[in-house]
Amino acid sequence: IWNANNDVFCFEEILKARETPRFKPINWMHRGSEETKNETIGVMVETAMVKGGLDSLSYFSDAEIENYSQSSNYTISGDMHIRQDGVIWSQYFPTYASKVKKGIEDGTIFVSMECFFDDFDYVLREDDTSSDYIIVKRNSSTSSMSKNLKQYGGKGKVKYKGKEYELGRLLKNITFSGQGVVKDPANKKDGKVLSVILNDIKEKTQSQTGGLGDGFPQQQQPDPNI
Repeated sequence: IWNANNDVFCFEEILKARETPRFKPINWMHRGSEETKNETIGVMVETAMVKGGLDSLSYFSDAEIENYSQSSNYTISGDMHIRQDGVIWSQYFPTYASKVKKGIEDGTIFVSMECFFDDFDYVLREDDTSSDYIIVKRNSSTSSMSKNLKQYGGKGKVKYKGKEYELGRLLKNITFSGQGVVKDPANKKDGKVLSVILNDIKEKTQSQTGGLGDGFPQQQQPDPNI
């Protein structure tokens, strides 16, 4: 998915990172550190790969996961997700638990995954309606593109082979490090929020509330200029 932060998550990289959310903290509004008041209110406990639209999600089979695990492609579709089960510590944080419960009922609370990564490439597209992407490997001859990324103060546009494109950052070697309970997640497709809190997905039942998260990169990032 190409999210609202201009960070791009391909399925192959998400698949490699699918186990990393387990036992990572859940916080309120991305405030999960000493610098941000540390409003940690729960923990993620289990993960699974799911596919499809929000009204028709189903689990990947072992064979499908094995097939994608062998792939050297970059699949950017917005229809493949990590689903995670989490626990909010309501006995210790009843006010937050109440806010989360009400937000689920009202449809005003979502989730947003936090992550670290140690490498990235570039993704180009004509505009936000385009499903055709150009992947440009980041190396010593292309790293000048980094200054055009919005994450590093640029305008998010770049000239490539004589044509202007929107510029995104394709994250690689991802470790999901936490999850924020938020009101406005970055993970959207066609204006629709994808980072939702779920009750169930067909073909599998669970006791915890699950969620699909977007990516919210932390500050430990690779040098954009190789």
